[in-house]
Amino acid sequence: NFMAQSEFYKLMKADIYPQLNIQLNYFEISSFDKQQISNSVASVNIKIAGVAKHYNIPIISTINRNTVAVNGEKKMTIKDFDLEPPVSMLGLIKVSEWIEIKFKIRCRLTIVQDSLAHQ
Repeated sequence: NFMAQSEFYKLMKADIYPQLNIQLNYFEISSFDKQQISNSVASVNIKIAGVAKHYNIPIISTINRNTVAVNGEKKMTIKDFDLEPPVSMLGLIKVSEWIEIKFKIRCRLTIVQDSLAHQ
């Protein structure tokens, strides 16, 4: 819907802040269970409309041979970023206050030999 999208851009102050920034600081992978699954946490900074917040997002990691897949999602409110959802046309157009961030990361594992250990 063009009008709802326009209201969303106004809400996000897209003319001043054209990008939503998500910075992955790190993720931890604890030991894997018998099905090669690990439940852990990712440390993420999210910046919307010039306001940055830190989140620890639960992740699920799976390992298959030399590949690790990391999946996470977080539902948050735009009120965390000092934004209020607008209402237009006498309430006919409403922007939800909820944002859901989903991410998938695939990593290939390699074993690096420590050259100092052999000296």
